[in-house]
Formats: sequence, C-alpha cells, structure tokens
Amino acid sequence: MKTKQYTLDELNDAFIAGGGTGRKG
Repeated sequence: MKTKQYTLDELNDAFIAGGGTGRKG
C-alpha cells in the first residue's frame, strides 16, 4: 500500500470534490 504526501491544495481539491462534508466551518 503506497502512501503519498499530499499538499494542502491537493487536499483542498479532494475535499471540495468530495462535497466538503464534515469539516467545513
């Protein structure tokens, strides 16, 4: 199982693409 170091931009894009559930204030 490979791990990747995500940048904040990548995490942000993934978060927005995922609908922003749970963490958006």
